[in-house]
Amino acid sequence: MYIPDSNISHTVAALSISRVFEMTFWVWSYHELVGESGGYTAGYLVLLSQGIHLLIMSDFLYHYVSALYSGTPLELPIHQDTVFDRML
Repeated sequence: MYIPDSNISHTVAALSISRVFEMTFWVWSYHELVGESGGYTAGYLVLLSQGIHLLIMSDFLYHYVSALYSGTPLELPIHQDTVFDRML
């Protein structure tokens, strides 16, 4: 397990909350990215990339909120064979 500095974990949590607001913005305004042919491809790609980013951030948020409610420091799982694990 890796225990990050609390300032880093709070910053990443705030960044993920801002991504939720950004996704909300794009859900309401993706249709403004209409291409020359009238297609919504650019808007759909923006929504797809935002959705993937939220999916990745949801893993961190799960661990962050669990630690917050339990009152324990945030512990992030890491794979045993990572270079980062050898540095600890």
